[in-house]
Amino acid sequence: MSAGATKTFLGMQRRVRLFFSTLLPQALRFIILLICLTCKYYRRMSCHYKYMSTIEERSSKFICRRELNQDLWECAICLSEIRVGEEGRELKCQHVFHRGCLDRWLRYCNGPAACPLCRRAVLAAEVVADYKRVRNEEGNYELEKELALILLSTLHHRSCNEF
Repeated sequence: MSAGATKTFLGMQRRVRLFFSTLLPQALRFIILLICLTCKYYRRMSCHYKYMSTIEERSSKFICRRELNQDLWECAICLSEIRVGEEGRELKCQHVFHRGCLDRWLRYCNGPAACPLCRRAVLAAEVVADYKRVRNEEGNYELEKELALILLSTLHHRSCNEF
């Protein structure tokens, strides 16, 4: 073998070693993290959808019209009148609220998902517990931090252990 061929072979060997020792493991780790993040996002969104669809099932939506012979409806959450054309939501206990106000109330209440006025349960306890568990997991950003480290290390051509 000539000196040029040996030099080319050593250069190629160094590139192959670099690829298998650093780039491939980082790429695999990156792909695995993307899969985990996708699963986490799917679980969060499906839980949110299940929670909101249960609210839809357990209450009725309406659009306020004056021709309905009702007293002035007032949302007990924001304390403003439900005006003509605004969406409202009526619970089984017959309390009426703005749709957005009640949806936010039920999503972010600390206790059970209940009517703000009479405290009658709107959703089953297991649905609420599952939703709150998933919502509390949103604060756990370990996967996102690890993904950011991999991306930064790839940009700087270093391994993640150097940080």
